[in-house]
Amino acid sequence: MDADYLVGAFTAFLRTKMSLLQVRVGLERSPESRSLGWALNFPGAFAYGKNDAEALEKLRESLIIFEHWIGQHSDKNWLQLTEFKLQVEESVDTFVPNEYNMVTSFFEDDRRPLETVEIERVLQIHRWQRQDLLAGVKNLRPEMMTRMLPGERWNINGILNHIGRTEVLYLSFLELPLPTAELLVHNPFKILEFSYALVQKTLPSLAGNTAVLDQDGELWSARKLVRRLLWHQRDHIEHIQQIVEMANQ
Repeated sequence: MDADYLVGAFTAFLRTKMSLLQVRVGLERSPESRSLGWALNFPGAFAYGKNDAEALEKLRESLIIFEHWIGQHSDKNWLQLTEFKLQVEESVDTFVPNEYNMVTSFFEDDRRPLETVEIERVLQIHRWQRQDLLAGVKNLRPEMMTRMLPGERWNINGILNHIGRTEVLYLSFLELPLPTAELLVHNPFKILEFSYALVQKTLPSLAGNTAVLDQDGELWSARKLVRRLLWHQRDHIEHIQQIVEMANQ
């Protein structure tokens, strides 16, 4: 085996290593003794685990599913994960200051201002998630929408109401001028319609926003807002799916 071949093979190996996509990860440990892995450079991708190692393992799987999901909704898939490496950047613990609140993670990465292209992608993901959410409840019977299962905090109507109201709450944490009168209605679909329009209208104005605000001991920024926004909707889409499956057993 000659020297030129060895040099060429080693160069190819280095190029492969250098071309691996670095997925920057934040780990959040909750008081419930579980970890939540966030793909910091890909808002909307996250995974739970009983510990950090399991959260990372499941995040790898979640990213592949997330890539496929985006490809199902768009011909222009910006998430190309042929080869990638998870790089843990930060680990933080959530804490519960009182019985009513839990202070969730704020990563140093959350200080990074959002770019316009990132916001455009977040809005697309939010729109596709909302389509999934509404499609998942479209054909449910009224009694299923109002049925309370043991151990659940809300019925499905209550979850829909919670999603809409939480989206408005998240936006309010950045102290943006927001209308709230529509939240007085008790129709969860009207609340979702209102919050969706508000998110789609408001997020573009957050490009370049560097504000970091303290809300009752919890830090919020534009980047944390979109991270939590996409997590919250997807988490409850899966929650509703679990409720329907349990009710049909």
